[in-house]
Amino acid sequence: MNVLLIATYSGISGASKSLVKLAELLKSKGVNIIVIIPKNGEIEKLLVESEISYKVIRLYNWVAPLDNKIRFNGNLAWKVKQVINYMQEIRLFYLIKQNNIDIVHINAITANWGYLASRIARVKTVWHIRELLEEDLNKQFRDKKKSVKQISQANKIIAISNSVSLKYKDILKVDISTIYNGIDSANFVVNNKSLLKDNYVKCTIAGRLIKEKGILECIEALNILISHKGYKNISLDIIGVGDKEYTALLKKKISEYDLEKNVKLLGFKSNIHNYFVESDIIIVSSKAEAFGRVTIEAMLSQSLVIGANTQGTEELIGRDYGLLYNQGSSSDLAKKIEYAVNNKQFVREKAFAGREYALNFSAEKNASEIFKLYNEIL
Repeated sequence: MNVLLIATYSGISGASKSLVKLAELLKSKGVNIIVIIPKNGEIEKLLVESEISYKVIRLYNWVAPLDNKIRFNGNLAWKVKQVINYMQEIRLFYLIKQNNIDIVHINAITANWGYLASRIARVKTVWHIRELLEEDLNKQFRDKKKSVKQISQANKIIAISNSVSLKYKDILKVDISTIYNGIDSANFVVNNKSLLKDNYVKCTIAGRLIKEKGILECIEALNILISHKGYKNISLDIIGVGDKEYTALLKKKISEYDLEKNVKLLGFKSNIHNYFVESDIIIVSSKAEAFGRVTIEAMLSQSLVIGANTQGTEELIGRDYGLLYNQGSSSDLAKKIEYAVNNKQFVREKAFAGREYALNFSAEKNASEIFKLYNEIL
């Protein structure tokens, strides 16, 4: 079986990590994998380390920011990019033919690269939906009618959670297979961790520094706990990079609340697991998560996860595997953190249950289900 796996992003993200691990595990099952990336980037290091064959073909995605006021179809720059994309589809077509590709697997809905080439070559297409486009990424299709039509014509469509599946079933009007994302648990699982073992409470949040991730309300919750309720021995590490204006706002609020000793902006960290291991509480405050890779990684580290009651996050945490708060409410988040601090045994039991549950989301299980799906369509 020969598969062309199309990465829609060349950097390091949850989707790109999942793609590389999937390629590695499919390769171990005897699948010949070639990965396409749209430009040079950090993902190349992961591909080289995993000994995955890849090619760089310059391509442009078909989404734009929600607040983009430009008339998409009349925009000259976009028209030029479309011409480039069409020309690159010819290269992809010959790549499919030369390597006897059986399946073109597109890794996200932010781009349609390989769709046209697969149709002309008459090979099967699998389309992975890894995002809630508007809610999570704050993006929209440049031509929604065209995008919906193409995605719906794939031989199989995979959603990474029930939340994603429910949304796009209504839009695409076709069957969608839910296959949860897989995490390489060996790299994250922690055993016999003792939470809240002393009077100091360490909280962590990890993700892109954009308003959709709800990081400001985490800072505001810390301010409530420290300045108004007297919890001095509590800290928050913020891991990630992102929008410059939003980052500046976060820094301003930290200074305004006089929280420099308690709240730290750490920037990008490749060893995020080390921070999770040292954390008592990990906060997932996004307005929307398609799945929540960070949520599962946090559970595996046997930390208590306090998550927003939104879509993918609520789907994973539920009632049994952490605590939920009302997204957007810093006061409710503060209440949940305070409850955790004052109910240590409850927290330890929740964290242990969360770790056991998270073990179900293995990368091997994910790859096996996708491999089975491949065989079904061939």
